[in-house]
Amino acid sequence: MRDIAIFCKSFRDDFDRLGQLLATLRAFNKDDIPFALSLPAGDVDLFRVTFPDERLEIHLDHDLTGLEEPVASGWTYQQVVKLCCDRTCIAHSYFIVDSDFYFVRPFTHADLVDPHGAPFTILSPYSHTTDYPAMFPDVLAWIGSGDARRFDAEAMRVLRSGRRPDLMGHPAELQALCRGTDLAAVFGRPSLRYFCQPGPILHSAVLRDIREQPIPSASTAPGAVAELLIRLSPWEINWHSEYLFASGLPIVVQPSLVFAIASQAGCDAVAAAGLTEADFSRRYLALAMAARHYDRRRLSP
Repeated sequence: MRDIAIFCKSFRDDFDRLGQLLATLRAFNKDDIPFALSLPAGDVDLFRVTFPDERLEIHLDHDLTGLEEPVASGWTYQQVVKLCCDRTCIAHSYFIVDSDFYFVRPFTHADLVDPHGAPFTILSPYSHTTDYPAMFPDVLAWIGSGDARRFDAEAMRVLRSGRRPDLMGHPAELQALCRGTDLAAVFGRPSLRYFCQPGPILHSAVLRDIREQPIPSASTAPGAVAELLIRLSPWEINWHSEYLFASGLPIVVQPSLVFAIASQAGCDAVAAAGLTEADFSRRYLALAMAARHYDRRRLSP
């Protein structure tokens, strides 16, 4: 089993963007890091027709989650699939990409794991995305070879001060503790804002720990716990991160490897700053173009 693999959950509506991702993956994946692609069963034949030269091993969403898509459809189901990505049994950790990502420079194994093979934990006190305009100056400084802001020892102590929630209680009790995507109260720690995406790295040991939590349900599907948690609060990376913080596993902090251009306004902000793919490639492996929100697929080089 490899230290790291790349995982993408896609479907037929994203195949045009997926083609760009696969092309840049072939161009820049210098260590041939395994790529795991998960699709709905009904989209596999179309994938083979659309990409006849691709020899990827396809994983089925249902095989990973044990849940039929109507149980948690669309964007929600995508998050459940990601929380089951380790069931591909390829690697000890997974770099998560979406179909609207594309790579902008060569990368190797060393970009994703430390010299001992431990997966990096994507963790930053500011967001590497245009979603938060007030944080954009931090990103500009980082791209311009400034220091990436990191958590100090006291902040890490706060993040690691929580404990796993008791899922045997009523989900409504957990829901009352959720504050949007802030799960600090659920895990019994002081609130501290952090960002573990875009382009999170998920630890297989943490994903297994999540799925092994008992829940008030007779369901034994691998994705049953994940589906419950996503219904309580998105995003999948927040649940993964909080379970990681509450574990005894080592955390090797790495600022985001992906920059997300989250809206048309974000495209405009990037253009106004005069940033090109070459500029982003100094700090990031890939760009994410937020296909749900606008039509542009790639930043002009």
